[in-house]
Amino acid sequence: MARIDWMLLCETAFLDRQDRVSLIGVATDFPVPSLPLVIKQMMMVARLVDARPGDEMRVGVAIGTPGGQWTQPRDDGFEVEQTGDYLLITLRDVPLLEAGLYQFALALGQQEVVTEIPVTLPAAPLQLGVH
Repeated sequence: MARIDWMLLCETAFLDRQDRVSLIGVATDFPVPSLPLVIKQMMMVARLVDARPGDEMRVGVAIGTPGGQWTQPRDDGFEVEQTGDYLLITLRDVPLLEAGLYQFALALGQQEVVTEIPVTLPAAPLQLGVH
């Protein structure tokens, strides 16, 4: 039975000609200019262990907001592709409504892996007094 070794979020991911995963724009935080905001596309990448060809995989995706609300993307809001030892999940139109810690959860059968990403606004500009 396949299980997830690790998972992360990035701008885009693909396998190169030697079947190595290439990640572009790995996300550790989302500094945004304003909120609310919709991210048009991002990817979740998971490395699988014990995956065998022909294994049926039930994959689920959920996003937790800083306020504790959990949502799942619509059926047309995400796409799952298994390539070798990796799951490549494309998320579309991800809403970021408030600043704080977002949770991105990936479930594979009974296993669930969560990555936390802080969404931050820029600090307010300093108001300097003029004499």
